[in-house]
Amino acid sequence: MRLVILDDRTSVADNEQAALSPPQTEPVRRNENLCQIPEFVGKKEGRHRVEDGRNCTCCPFIFSSREDLVDGVGGWPPGALTCHEVFHGVDMAIRQKDPAFHWKVADAYERHKARGTLGSIYASTNRDEYMAEMVVVYCGLSTDELTEVGLRDRQTLRDMAPEAFALIEGYIANSQ
Repeated sequence: MRLVILDDRTSVADNEQAALSPPQTEPVRRNENLCQIPEFVGKKEGRHRVEDGRNCTCCPFIFSSREDLVDGVGGWPPGALTCHEVFHGVDMAIRQKDPAFHWKVADAYERHKARGTLGSIYASTNRDEYMAEMVVVYCGLSTDELTEVGLRDRQTLRDMAPEAFALIEGYIANSQ
């Protein structure tokens, strides 16, 4: 997994070029393109690499911005966006090792929604955004939107979303 920090002072083309590894000079099929990234090492067939049983499911890049790390973006505290986006990659990596993690998070999400305390905030969108937002709270970077529904810190996360809290503690915070 790679964290790519974009700088808004450079062009979109420069940012895209920085994310390519190695730069592509010819069109290739999607999986062949992804498998040229070291995180997707696959077998080589002819001139191209092809995925080899992993289905290219690990997120190769996590995009954030320099501005997020310095000042925060969109009203979020500094680092919150990066934390949120990094978790999407972590989620994919965990699911490769333990596919049941997908359903454990989905269950935590459904239980929290059923309690009616999420409202229509971004975390209520789906299991992926839900868990990324719960990790943001766990890391002490709660956004205004999360704070408005009572998710301010680890203690409120433990009280309001015990299933998500347990998953974070078990899979991320205390992982070996």
